[in-house]
Amino acid sequence: MTNNRASSEGKYLCSNRYAGVEMPPAKGPRAQTTGSSDFDPDAFFEKWAKNGNALLPQNNDLRSSIISAFNLAQSDNYVYHAIASVTLAQVQEAIDHGAENGMHAWYPKEAGEPPEQSVPPPSAADIAAYTSIFASTTSTPKALTAFAANAKKGSHRAAAATHLQSKRFLLFPAPNNNPKNKNSNTTTYTTPKLKTPHTNPYLDYWTWTCQNLSWTGPTPATVHVKHSHAILPTLMHHFGCVCPTYESLHLITRIARGRKIIDLGSGNGYWTYLLRRMNNPAVQVEAVDNLQSRYRTVW
Repeated sequence: MTNNRASSEGKYLCSNRYAGVEMPPAKGPRAQTTGSSDFDPDAFFEKWAKNGNALLPQNNDLRSSIISAFNLAQSDNYVYHAIASVTLAQVQEAIDHGAENGMHAWYPKEAGEPPEQSVPPPSAADIAAYTSIFASTTSTPKALTAFAANAKKGSHRAAAATHLQSKRFLLFPAPNNNPKNKNSNTTTYTTPKLKTPHTNPYLDYWTWTCQNLSWTGPTPATVHVKHSHAILPTLMHHFGCVCPTYESLHLITRIARGRKIIDLGSGNGYWTYLLRRMNNPAVQVEAVDNLQSRYRTVW
């Protein structure tokens, strides 16, 4: 990654991403995971592409999953600092307590009501329908439409679907514009579905957390929820603050149109690494960050 003091804070990963900007590169930290002697991003992704499902938490054991995936010691006691300061053992203890003490209470009946006033959690099927929207093997617009169409009236899923549909608006400059046709200047952006899932460990972990934490997407009321979960610092340290999807990566490369991409506020470089793996066509990316935030893994 590139170290540039003029960039925004690393904790705001993906808050500023610009294409086509020429900036001089400088030497940054090498790829590493604290506590692992042999971390290599390419080897990690190769292993994940072959055995990702086996590396994900089995029986909701996130601690063992992270230790196995990143080749950490069984006695690992690294402290993840973010919204809280926790070790993997403490994160696992929170997971094991499930929804106790309102830990899964993301959906209050009304904005501002306390967690104990939350309505029952969404079903596993509704959560799976939500996470499928972001899969590389689905059409995002069609999956979002199905998410809304098959939602029960008054459910979390219905509220989340309406909220997501109100936030999605993607237009892309149309090729071969006809200046005489005012309607030809833009076209609705679509990402082609993949037959083989795009390798993205962060998205796979995020999908698991949605099921584990009973999350079926944001609604207007969830912005008022003030608590979070101990899982968050772990994912932030290993992957960053914002989880990329194949659609977001594809869109960035489309906008760049062969120009170099500057990942400004790149954090630990996960987005940069995934963008560089987009080989159709090959993508040039420079990561820029002031490195004020500490990450356990640097990609």
